[in-house]
Amino acid sequence: MRQISLVRVGLTTTMFALCSATGAFAQNKSVVSCTDPRVLDKLPSNCKREMVSADGPGRPFGIGAQGAAMTAWQREVQRKFGNAYVTWENSICHTLSPTPGGIGIGEKVLKRYTAAGFPCTPSPTSTSVFETTEANKPLTVPQVKELQQSLVKLGFKLGKKGPDGTFGTDTRKALQSWQRNRGLATIDDEVLPDISVLEAVRKAVKLG
Repeated sequence: MRQISLVRVGLTTTMFALCSATGAFAQNKSVVSCTDPRVLDKLPSNCKREMVSADGPGRPFGIGAQGAAMTAWQREVQRKFGNAYVTWENSICHTLSPTPGGIGIGEKVLKRYTAAGFPCTPSPTSTSVFETTEANKPLTVPQVKELQQSLVKLGFKLGKKGPDGTFGTDTRKALQSWQRNRGLATIDDEVLPDISVLEAVRKAVKLG
C-alpha cells in the first residue's frame, strides 16, 4: 500500500492511505474498503458523500486520456460542489479506469478513461464551498509571477510580456501544457490556479 497525502503540504500533517489495488483508505488506524457500505460514514468531514464519475474524451492510443478524464471529473465536481473540491489529488477512493469499448469505429485506436472519486477539500473544514479560504483562493500577483518564472525554468514560453504577475492566456496555456506533459488534469479555462498548483510547479523545478 502506498501512502498518499490527500491534503496540501503545510496545511496539516494528517495522512490518509489510499490503495488503488484494493480500493481502501485508512483514517487513523481504521482501514475501510471503498466498496464497503460503511464508506460514506467513514469519510472525513472535508469530503462530499457522493462518488463523482466522469468519462474523458477519446484520445489516439490513449495518449493523454487519463489527464483528460481527470479534467472532465474536475469540471463535474466544480459544477456540483464548487472550486474548493476540484483538486483530484485531494479526493478519496479515486480511480482511473479504461472505458470499455473505446469510441466508435476507431475503438481500438481511440481510447478513453473514466475518472471517479469522492471529492474532498484540502483539509477537514466546516467552511462553506462558497467561501474563499487560504487554501483555495486564487494566487496573489507575486505568487503568479513566481509561477510564471517557474514555468519559464521548465522550458515553457509566456509570450512577449514574460513573468508579469498577471495570469493571462499565455500563462494559462503554458501551465496547461506543463500539466498535460506530466499526465495531470489541466486547469479549466474558467478556473484560476491556487496554492496547490504553485506548489506542484515548485516541486518540479526543484526536481529539475
